Amino acid sequence: MHIFPKKTVVMVAHRRSGTTVLKDMLRVSGEIYFEGDHEVFRPVVSNPRNFYNFWHAAVLEKPENLYAANRHRLMFDFMEHEMARYPAPIAGFDIKYYQFSQCGSLFDMLGASDCVFLHLIRTNAVKGYVSDVLLAQTRKTGAPVPVLNVEDVAEFEKGVRDRVRVTEQYSRRLKALNLPPERLASFEYENLFSALDEGGSGQSLNAEYAERLSSMLGCNSDAQNYRTTRKKENAPTCRDIIENFDDVMAQLTDEDIKQQMLL
Repeated sequence: MHIFPKKTVVMVAHRRSGTTVLKDMLRVSGEIYFEGDHEVFRPVVSNPRNFYNFWHAAVLEKPENLYAANRHRLMFDFMEHEMARYPAPIAGFDIKYYQFSQCGSLFDMLGASDCVFLHLIRTNAVKGYVSDVLLAQTRKTGAPVPVLNVEDVAEFEKGVRDRVRVTEQYSRRLKALNLPPERLASFEYENLFSALDEGGSGQSLNAEYAERLSSMLGCNSDAQNYRTTRKKENAPTCRDIIENFDDVMAQLTDEDIKQQMLL
C-alpha cells in the first residue's frame, strides 16, 4: 500500500456535480486544502501546475520515465509534490471521471493507497447535463447562456443517459474496492446544504455530512465550520432552464428522464 505523507482526500465526481462549492466549504474549515478549480490531471499545457508538465520534465531528466509503469509512479510523486505546498494538514484532489480515463491505472493505484475517497453525486442527471451544456456554451460564446434550447431531443436523451451510466460505473468501481467506511463516503449534491432559509438559500454543509467527514478525517464536526462564500440559491426547474420544455417532454421516450424533468 502506498502511504501518502499526509492524509489525502480524493473527490470523485462528474462535471457540474457541486465539486466547486464543496471544495470551498472544506477549505474554509482550515483542516483541508483543495487545489483551486484548475484540474491538475487534465492535459492542458498552459497550466504550469499540471501532471503532464511534471511528467514531461521528468522524461527530459530520465527518458525511461516515458514508460507507463514509471508514469504511474510519477503520478503519486506529483501529488506529493503538490501536497507539500498545501498549508493545511489534509490534502485534497478533485479528479473527474473522465480524467481517470486519461490517467491509466490511477484509480486502482489510489484504491491501493491510504487515501480517502469522497464520491459526490448529482442525482438529478438532467440538471447536471443541462448545466454542463450551458457552461460549455458560455465558454464558447464568452457570454452567459441563461436557458437551453434543445434542438435534438434524441441527443439530449443520450447525453443524460451517458451521464447516468458513467456515474453508476464509478459507483460500482468504488464499491468493488471494498474500502472500510472510514475511507469512502458518498454525498448527494442535492443534500449538501444543512438548511435553506426562507429565501431558499444556504451556506453551511449538511450536519450529517459534516459529522461523516469529521469522523473520516479526524477534525471538527461542527457543520458551521464548513461554510461556503458561494450562496446556494433555490435551483431553477427544468421548465425554467429549457426553453422548449413542452416540446422536449412530448418527444422524450425515457420515463426516468421525464420524471427528473418535472423536479
